[in-house]
Amino acid sequence: LAKERIEKLYSDQAVKSFTISLDGASAKEISEKLHLSTESVYTLKSRVKARFIAEIKAVIAELEG
Repeated sequence: LAKERIEKLYSDQAVKSFTISLDGASAKEISEKLHLSTESVYTLKSRVKARFIAEIKAVIAELEG
């Protein structure tokens, strides 16, 4: 549910940057795969990760409430 919410809020490349990083790929590997700068990968991963954490907390609150 949290991932679905994230996918609606961020570009495909932003979501891919984050999900590929979860598989252990480095920022350099992700940048080469998605044709982005390494700096962009760090920025996208950071933004998506922060929002993903917030969405997980919101889903937990909804389930508990």
